[in-house]
Amino acid sequence: MSWDNRRPAEGGSPLGGLIVAGIVVLVLGGIWFASFMHERAESQRAAEEAARKKDAEAQGLIAELAQLPPGRIDEFNRGAERREDFARANPSFKEAFDGAEDEWMGRTVAALDAQTAADPAAAVAAATQLDRGCGERGAARFRPQAREALDRAVAAAAARGGELLERDPVQALDFAGRCLQPFDRDPPESLTAARQRALDRCVTDLTARLDKAAPDDAAAMNAWLKDGKAVEQAARSPVEPLRQAEGRWLTGTVAAVLKEVEPRATKDPAAAFARLTAARTTYAELLSAHPEADRELTAGEGRCLQAVVDQSLTEAELLLLCRDAVAASAVLADTAAVCAGPLRTHAEPARRLLDARRRAVDAALDAARAEARGLIQGNRFQAAASRADQLCKDIGAEADAVGTGAALTRFRDECGYFADLARKAGQADPP
Repeated sequence: MSWDNRRPAEGGSPLGGLIVAGIVVLVLGGIWFASFMHERAESQRAAEEAARKKDAEAQGLIAELAQLPPGRIDEFNRGAERREDFARANPSFKEAFDGAEDEWMGRTVAALDAQTAADPAAAVAAATQLDRGCGERGAARFRPQAREALDRAVAAAAARGGELLERDPVQALDFAGRCLQPFDRDPPESLTAARQRALDRCVTDLTARLDKAAPDDAAAMNAWLKDGKAVEQAARSPVEPLRQAEGRWLTGTVAAVLKEVEPRATKDPAAAFARLTAARTTYAELLSAHPEADRELTAGEGRCLQAVVDQSLTEAELLLLCRDAVAASAVLADTAAVCAGPLRTHAEPARRLLDARRRAVDAALDAARAEARGLIQGNRFQAAASRADQLCKDIGAEADAVGTGAALTRFRDECGYFADLARKAGQADPP
């Protein structure tokens, strides 16, 4: 075989190589294209999934706002921070969020206006909270609407307060206090003026009523105090003009009681001091609140006590001059018993009376000792002991009260000692 005949069998045609190469390229290209299309489809699906998640999150934020009850501005502001963060990353949703927020604010303002008609005080509180909440970043664009709603509520509250003032000033005062309560500072002038008008009316009415009440009319005063307390509760603070009117009435009452008691204190001390004690008990709370009236009542009581003590001392001195110390001691002891309460308060009359009581007891004891010495000298020991026993019965309690009980006991024991000796010796008293 020649060389030329063998060449086609050992190699191949160049065209066949090109065909093979083309096939390989086509296969590789197909593989690459299929991989590219798969990756593209996966990327598109991921993008679509991300978009669905974003849309779902946005719709969730919008639904949350749609379900939020009107007026809950704090919750609105907390959600606004999340909506702002989301819209910053996804600007296409900002318009939808703004629309949802506008719808919520519209519902809130409508609810406030309805509340304003029904309960202006509650509406003022709610509108104040809304206005304060709109000062924060999330709701700042709604501040004008909130302020207008608050102005409407305040105007309605002022009008309602005027209506109440004509019917019930105390209720008007309480209503004004409720309206002013939400304001930490700078309350609306219309509301402060309404409160002042209601307070002035309450003070005028109650003061005029108390001026007509008779002094020492406890029933009238108790009724007035009840109404005055209602006014102070409505005012949410003490009302000084009412306290002043109360003090004037109490001063007049004290003067009336003293005018009644002082002239008859010496005639019937027990009744006089009982009357003063009753007055102090009846008006104890008022006297505690008005110390000037309490001091006047105490001073009047002191004058009564001084007069009674003076009279008692004079009577006792006369009895002592008549050498009846036991009777003098009894008079002074009775005075101490009748005046026991006032004597604890008034030191000077108490000191003078105690000194006089001691002198009377000492005088009675001295007189008994002198008499006993004479009886003993006459060998009348039993009579001396009887005299000592009788003196103990007459002034024993009084002697203990003034601190001379021991001396009286020694006197009785001494007389008894001589009487016992005489009995043991069989010596009887001479006739």
